[in-house]
Amino acid sequence: MPRFAANLSMLYNELDFLDRFAAAASDGFTAVEYLFPYAWAPEQLSALLREHGLRQVLFNAPPGEWDAGERGLACIPGREGEFHAGLERAIAYARALDCPRIHVMAGLMPAGVDAATLRATYVANLRGAAEQAAPHGIDILIEPINPRDMPGYVLNRQDEAQAAPPQDWAGGRADLGRARPARCCQPRLQSTRLATLTVHLSGPLSRYSQLKGSLLSASIW
Repeated sequence: MPRFAANLSMLYNELDFLDRFAAAASDGFTAVEYLFPYAWAPEQLSALLREHGLRQVLFNAPPGEWDAGERGLACIPGREGEFHAGLERAIAYARALDCPRIHVMAGLMPAGVDAATLRATYVANLRGAAEQAAPHGIDILIEPINPRDMPGYVLNRQDEAQAAPPQDWAGGRADLGRARPARCCQPRLQSTRLATLTVHLSGPLSRYSQLKGSLLSASIW
């Protein structure tokens, strides 16, 4: 039976963020996710989860300078130290919130860096992230995002995501709303997406799926 988690970054935007936990519980959700927890103390968030009988199931690792347009550091050469320091911060929050998953954003393609270097940096950082998180029982997740929603994002397709991680990788996230289907052609987007999801959601790395629409933004976990 699917279990749905409310995305508090996308839902209940008429409310202050901290009031969205009560709204999600009132609507029958038993779990939540959101983009970033770092603006609030982990103790404050943990208390809200307990108060409303909710489970935290996912949030993102620090993405770099989000307000400046950065969308992750995992693929960017020269910023490995910042990436792993950010992951340590994310792990501390995950432990405080009893959250079993952290999403690592790949990042935007920097100018002047070839694809082989980007991939080598990405895979090395993913391996390191998995090693950092494993002792705490935390999975590291990745998410393909299509180039229309996030131009320049390094990881666009489900087949790329399946091929990216090292063999001892923890898990992948399948985003039904934003993943770009393999061999996608715009006029055939819907049918190709459905066919692609049939392949990739049955794969061993697809452990968490996200649904987005005009009335719903939730995840299956």
